[in-house]
Amino acid sequence: MFYKRNGEAYMRWALSFLFCVILVIPAYGELPARASKQLKIAFNNPGFADRGFWKDVSDTMQAAAHHFGADLHIWYGDRTPNKIRENAAEIFDSAIDFDYIIIVNEYQQLSGFLRKAEQRRIPTLFLLNSITDQQKEFIGHPGQMFKYWLGSITPDNDKAGYEMATSLLDFARAHNWQAPYNVLTLGGDNRTPASLERNGGLGRLLSEKTDLREIHRAYTNWSKDQAFDETRKYLANAPAPKLIWAANDNIALGAIAAMTNHKLKAGQDYAIAGLNWSKDGLNAVRNKQFTMTHGGHFFAGAWAIVALFDHHNNQLLEKEIHFPMEAITLDNIDEFEKKLGARDWSKIDFTHFSKTQNKTLTAYDFSLKNLLAATHP
Repeated sequence: MFYKRNGEAYMRWALSFLFCVILVIPAYGELPARASKQLKIAFNNPGFADRGFWKDVSDTMQAAAHHFGADLHIWYGDRTPNKIRENAAEIFDSAIDFDYIIIVNEYQQLSGFLRKAEQRRIPTLFLLNSITDQQKEFIGHPGQMFKYWLGSITPDNDKAGYEMATSLLDFARAHNWQAPYNVLTLGGDNRTPASLERNGGLGRLLSEKTDLREIHRAYTNWSKDQAFDETRKYLANAPAPKLIWAANDNIALGAIAAMTNHKLKAGQDYAIAGLNWSKDGLNAVRNKQFTMTHGGHFFAGAWAIVALFDHHNNQLLEKEIHFPMEAITLDNIDEFEKKLGARDWSKIDFTHFSKTQNKTLTAYDFSLKNLLAATHP
């Protein structure tokens, strides 16, 4: 079952890490064994219900929940920190006896969430954005200070950022453009762990390749409109870049719109890479505007349901499940669109990934190859 919740404002708790870690929290010992009954799961989604990346996360999560017979409830934060906190308060104060809560460390708000989960004794799983190294210094690792913190499911954002930058460099070299190659970087934000890791992948390549040079970096709050504005402002004061590294597809499309106003064509006058496997991103790959759209990480919603179903059935849950992100390019877009171009995630047999349903499975394989293999016509 799927619900969209928008509750009244609840009392907000302190955000400071230090405040939370000095609170006296009782030690509950081992987590109770989970009963064999229908799973009740809450998801505090920081995004929008009707559009964008976070809708895809919820859509894959719903499809997997249907396969496993789970009762899934979703709240949406509309990319607003206050609303995300209010939704968390409503979840924790709900009369529903949730077996698990899935939360996202968006804007690094995890401390209050973990404290409330501990008080309510509800096992909690982090999705997509786990914790930063700085946060680890204060709250440790899953199961240490917070016994009901199960762990996290996160994609390899560093690898994605690195491969996006590599595709830009390869494009410039293949077209015999003059080095050094100037890169305009349009990041998502400078706080979210996923964004920091993605930026880190770009930084790794910049440190390795002397013919690649970052000329400007701006943050866009993951917005197409802000990406347009930041690119426009840059172009007003400097020559057009030959390479644009954009943290997601929307940002890349905003940059393209600004470059188009200067009579510059993506894939001809400059190269740009995106990320998200969005419809528009796939179209941009098909039209040779993007060098790639990296991604697959919105399937983290489905992988969370798989992992929690297995945990519910006494399978050992790894503290950190780290799955790959992969690029869709002209080389593999035909196969992807043939099987999943309609974005009908119900065609995927998610039980194919479960250790409970496949007794010989010893490790999760959330690769694109395995995903396509589990997809039925």
